[in-house]
Amino acid sequence: MGFYDSNKKLLGISEIFTMDEAHGCLLTLELAKVKHYWLTPKDALIFAVQNSKQRLEFVIIVVALSKRAKYIPWKTGISEIDSELQKDKNYYRVFKDRWIEFKNELERYVNCSLVIISEDSIEII
Repeated sequence: MGFYDSNKKLLGISEIFTMDEAHGCLLTLELAKVKHYWLTPKDALIFAVQNSKQRLEFVIIVVALSKRAKYIPWKTGISEIDSELQKDKNYYRVFKDRWIEFKNELERYVNCSLVIISEDSIEII
């Protein structure tokens, strides 16, 4: 989603990720190593911010990370991550720190907020 001023200048963007894209905070290269060829949101957003024709003022990332998922909709192929998810289907525990790392990387280029939604809380980081 884009946010514009009254002169139609793009000020910032927001991306929303559901649980089936919880792995979007990983590098494309990490997934390619296990034969998943997908340009991840992490790489795409960092590229977009770095190469934007005009400097964005902000990026807002919203991600849903279940603590008690009923199933795992998509496996990464990365054994460390997938085995952790298999234990208790807690996407929040497995991916929260990785999303924070992604946010911190984006902040080198633009003001960034991260909103994590789980069953029992909404965190603004």
